Amino acid sequence: MRVNKNTFSGALASFLDAFAIYFILSFSFYLRFYSGLIDINKGIPSFQTYSNAFIFISMLFYSIFVFSGQYQKGFRFTPEYSWLLSRNIFYGFLLLTSFAFFYRDFNFSRLTVSISFFAIFIFLNIFSYLRALFIQMIMPNLFKRSNILIIGTNTRGLEIYQNLKNSNDSLNLSMIGPSSIHLPSNFNYLGPLNNFKQITQEHLINEVIIALEDKEEKKAIQIVEECEQKGIHFSVVPDLFEIITSKVEIGAIHGVPVIAIGSRHDSLSMQYTLKIFVDRLLSAISLVALFPLFLIIYLMIKIEDGGPVFYSQERVGLNGETFKMYKFRSMRTDAEDKSGPTWAIKGDTRWTKAGTFLRKTSIDELPQLWNVLIGQMSLVGARPERPFFVNQFKEKIPGYMIRHRMPVGITGWAQCNGLRGQSSIEDRTTYDLHYVENWSFILDIKILFQTVFKLVFIQSGY
Repeated sequence: MRVNKNTFSGALASFLDAFAIYFILSFSFYLRFYSGLIDINKGIPSFQTYSNAFIFISMLFYSIFVFSGQYQKGFRFTPEYSWLLSRNIFYGFLLLTSFAFFYRDFNFSRLTVSISFFAIFIFLNIFSYLRALFIQMIMPNLFKRSNILIIGTNTRGLEIYQNLKNSNDSLNLSMIGPSSIHLPSNFNYLGPLNNFKQITQEHLINEVIIALEDKEEKKAIQIVEECEQKGIHFSVVPDLFEIITSKVEIGAIHGVPVIAIGSRHDSLSMQYTLKIFVDRLLSAISLVALFPLFLIIYLMIKIEDGGPVFYSQERVGLNGETFKMYKFRSMRTDAEDKSGPTWAIKGDTRWTKAGTFLRKTSIDELPQLWNVLIGQMSLVGARPERPFFVNQFKEKIPGYMIRHRMPVGITGWAQCNGLRGQSSIEDRTTYDLHYVENWSFILDIKILFQTVFKLVFIQSGY
């Protein structure tokens, strides 16, 4: 049993705010003594002396921000967050005034204090807004609206519903259960348990919390199986965890304690945040470094048949969402006009001459670096399939959709173990599920190194 501690992102935000305060204070010092905008009567004090005070002030504000719970509700810049931030800034300056009253060995410029107060108030709000925009750009999944379905209209289910509603107004909450007679009018009741499958489809449910009574364990197991088939994240209230035999994690959903079933890699965890950061960094560097190669490939494809250089195809990614995946075109433009969706095989007659080389060296996959850069894929993860095949596989292979709990990737654990081309989809799924259940940032690094080694010394793509 593992315990998730998803404090890294909140700590990162608080440290960024502390550094921002230090720079704002330093800017206020410059404005007061070096800008020439304000007259100086008593000489210019040493910045080193002020700098030590600025460090203390920054750490004071850091402590206030953290202990007030300022970062507990995510990265959205909302009126509520702005109010909490502004209130904490005011409290911070009240404390500073108290310190200044009792500690008189250091004479702080009152004009610098005034400039600092207004500068921190204005610029820290602006900085928080820009930080939220930046994080939304590089990690868009953090800002997607959660559609949470609570299973159970008993006292436990009602408490969870109310707690979630009070903790985060951006959640789209609903309930299903045996009866709606005793439910308050402000509870979004969607129907009985038997309508679970239909409700998850119609309302795009991406999170399920099971809060049924112990006597309803058979129904709970059916719901668990349905969630696994559809790739829906699900958790159970602790009283029910004995009925589930799969891997569990202690966690919380917006402050509500739950038992998470199976592997769940929270988008705010330290390792996951690092994975996303490295994805964006390496994909950006690679796209710039490989640009000359892209030009050569462009000419190769154009000279051969004059057709389009890039080929886009709808694939299924994180949480079952579809996206356009890009590749260098390696087949004739009419490759699937008559046959429909079919898998490529070794020696496929649909390949172009340039395409044969691109497939053998796996260079045709390089445009997916763009998918990584914009957050649709990762460098490492289960390979994405087309919706046509996913709809087939999820009906035939138990737990197939679990592989979509992590971002899909350019390379994966299955590919590192030689499972490509016409290898068994069941075998590939086994390796993909192993990756999801045992994921770590170190495992990603291992897969990347193995991929590079095999591309250089063992070319097996087709």
